[in-house]
Amino acid sequence: MRTTGPGQSLPLLLDMIPILDQQRIPYAAIGAVAGSFYGAVRASLDADAIILVEDSRNVMELCHHLKEIGLAIASKN
Repeated sequence: MRTTGPGQSLPLLLDMIPILDQQRIPYAAIGAVAGSFYGAVRASLDADAIILVEDSRNVMELCHHLKEIGLAIASKN
């Protein structure tokens, strides 16, 4: 699945999961997405997740892989 434009948070999360798995980066879906899995459905336009990246090398590698699948990476430098 690939995102095609703004407002597609769930497809974006689904695009990222194989990369997070490949890099062995722990993550958890939270918020409305996680709640709907357990039957607590509520309207939401976003998909929230928590990821654990332990050092800057892992962040750079994750950014590299996300760019490879065509995602833009914003930086606060």
